[in-house]
Amino acid sequence: MGRIFTISIGTEPALALAVAHSGSGSRNYRMLARGILWTIFNQSGWAMLDDALAQLKAAAVPPQALADVFLAAMATPDTWQRLDKEAPAVQRCYWEQLNPYLASRDDQTEIRFVAEQLLAVQRSPIVAEWIAYTPIHHEIVIQTLEQLPTDLATGTTSEPDTSGIIYYAIVEMLKKLDESNAVDDDTIARLELPFISILRHNGRPNPALYRKIAKDPALFADLIALAYKRSDGQTDTVANEPATQISEEILTQIIVGEGEVPGKTGDGAVDYESLSAWVNEARRLCAERDRAAVGDNFIGHLLAKSPTGKDGVRPCEAVRELLDGIGSQHIGDGFVTGSHNLSGVTTRAVFSGGDQERTLADEYNKQAGLIASRWPNTASLLRCIADSYQHEAQRNDRKAEERDQFGF
Repeated sequence: MGRIFTISIGTEPALALAVAHSGSGSRNYRMLARGILWTIFNQSGWAMLDDALAQLKAAAVPPQALADVFLAAMATPDTWQRLDKEAPAVQRCYWEQLNPYLASRDDQTEIRFVAEQLLAVQRSPIVAEWIAYTPIHHEIVIQTLEQLPTDLATGTTSEPDTSGIIYYAIVEMLKKLDESNAVDDDTIARLELPFISILRHNGRPNPALYRKIAKDPALFADLIALAYKRSDGQTDTVANEPATQISEEILTQIIVGEGEVPGKTGDGAVDYESLSAWVNEARRLCAERDRAAVGDNFIGHLLAKSPTGKDGVRPCEAVRELLDGIGSQHIGDGFVTGSHNLSGVTTRAVFSGGDQERTLADEYNKQAGLIASRWPNTASLLRCIADSYQHEAQRNDRKAEERDQFGF
């Protein structure tokens, strides 16, 4: 469009037309002006654009009109050095609208500079999409991931809704951090937290956050506080930021679905001292946040992930010592529910009844008998699990009888 005008009416009249419509309230007129200026820049460089800037400044136009001139030029250091001499409002207009894909993707210094300018005007979504598949220093990746939740939650960004693309970009940025020797798991886990609900379904099945929970009781307590309200109904002194809120369902996915028992050693066993220290601190912190009961329940779910002991009974000896030593009803309830849920979904013939559940009930009762003399509380919990399977077996028996009675 711009080239047609400059060829048809000459450079000077075309420049006058561009100046007249730069900064226009009409997007179409502004795009026309920018197209003309772009053609002039490609033909004459900054010589003619400097003239356009001078005319616009003489007319006391708004910052957008001056920014349009810079947006028509190449996205290069030369343009940015000239832009740096303009008023802050002009610079902001420029960076709020620059398409970063027009800048170099080979020069690391330029990529970092552009990313920093875009982040300064709350354009972290476009930065995320731009740097996801571009070599970039890990500090910019961290800065982008830190800012992105706030920009998305507060609506400060003017970028179009490309959430699906952003999700994949987030995963790719986290992969960059995985590959960086300069970034530890603790940092990655912190950055994952606001996005945990989308990571598993977008190519990141084993987030660092899952591994971190089993090592850091403070993170466990923080997650409980983010998902559950205080038991006294009061509001926390420091309100949670919207960007770091997580739902009860997501917390359950993190801890119940993907979590593992704390205190595990390299060979898969559980060290009692490490487990006990983690549980005691997690309980203290949850109580401090007035979420003692729900915290204990989730601790019980984690303990249900215990490996088998040396005697072939699950949970292992370290977990039995803990369960018998603490004797918390809420931990016990979580352990029973978590253990029952570990069996997963069962399939059966239409008229088979509850044979599968009776087998499981018998096994849990047998294991309870093997450890009852030394770990009576744990044995009692195993019998509770057996009872739950026995009740489920009876329900499935009744269902099978009803199907047989009515012929389906």
